[in-house]
Amino acid sequence: MYPRNKEYFKKLIVFAKKIIKLCNENDIHFVVYGSFAHFYHTKQNIDVNDIDLMMQKKDYSKFLSLLEKSNFEFEYKPKYGEIFIKKDNLLVEVDEIDSKYNELLPNSDLKGYIKIDFYGESLYVIDIKTLEKIYIIANKGDNSDWEKILMRTKDFEKFLGRKIL
Repeated sequence: MYPRNKEYFKKLIVFAKKIIKLCNENDIHFVVYGSFAHFYHTKQNIDVNDIDLMMQKKDYSKFLSLLEKSNFEFEYKPKYGEIFIKKDNLLVEVDEIDSKYNELLPNSDLKGYIKIDFYGESLYVIDIKTLEKIYIIANKGDNSDWEKILMRTKDFEKFLGRKIL
């Protein structure tokens, strides 16, 4: 099953798998969240324009060091704890989790997350309860993408059949 932007997403899969493989080969723990997690759980007809990974500070530093030695094109924004890895119009965003999402951090044994086969590469995705918590937290913050977040939250509420805000 694919999201609404199937052809773009197929290209994104190929790109994201390279980054996921780099993490898996170097024992870097991460969890997928964002629009892919939304799509994975709801199967709603939405666009998935990037892959969002979150990881702990210790893994984030290790990952950044590996990126610096790689051929990946990336932009690091230390103030926000974000790394944007790009290839043409494809994007994988890696976030170092800050204190507002601290309880959602991936732990070293990744208990409480769902292990999936991401088109041939193993990864963990947040569960639906965590996705709900993320939407609640994200809607309370001052985010430049608030309209997009609110729209996705409304889609998620339709899926759940109840309000979360």
